[in-house]
Amino acid sequence: MSRPLRIELAGGLYHVAARGDRREAIYRDDQDRLDWLTLLGEVCRRFNWRCHAYCEMTNHYHCVVETPDANLSKGMRQLNGVDTQTTNRRHGLVGHLFYPVRAEAIARAYQSGVYRMQEIADDFGVHYSTVSRAVRRLENGIESPVHLPIKPTSA
Repeated sequence: MSRPLRIELAGGLYHVAARGDRREAIYRDDQDRLDWLTLLGEVCRRFNWRCHAYCEMTNHYHCVVETPDANLSKGMRQLNGVDTQTTNRRHGLVGHLFYPVRAEAIARAYQSGVYRMQEIADDFGVHYSTVSRAVRRLENGIESPVHLPIKPTSA
C-alpha cells in the first residue's frame, strides 16, 4: 500500500523527520553527520528551501523547512536518496537507510511558527532564543551555528 499523498504548499513551513530503517543508526560517525549537513545545504540551494532549524540524532533527524515553491517531495527524495547512496558507499552497505519520511505542515501564521519552534527547542533542551540566534546567524551567512553538533573541518 502506498503512502498518502503529501500536501505541498508554495510558501509552506514543514516539520520533517526521517528515521533509520528498523530504527537503526543513520549516522555512524561525525563524517556521516557532516556529509548529511553539507547535503542539506545543497538541497536547500537547489530547491530554494529555507532551513529554520535542524537536529541530527543517532537514528533520525528533524528539520523545519520553508518551501517557497511546492517541492517538498522532490527535495526530500534528493536529500534521503543521495544520503543513502553516500552512506552505503562509504560503509559498504546496501539497501534502505530510511524508514518513510514524516512531514507535517506547520501553520503559516507567525504565532504558530514561533510556538512550534519553541516546542521543538524544548524537546531537545535548548532555549528558543538559542535557536533564534542560530537561525539569524545562518541567515546572515555565518557558517557555524550555535551548538553545531560537530565542528566543520577545513579541507
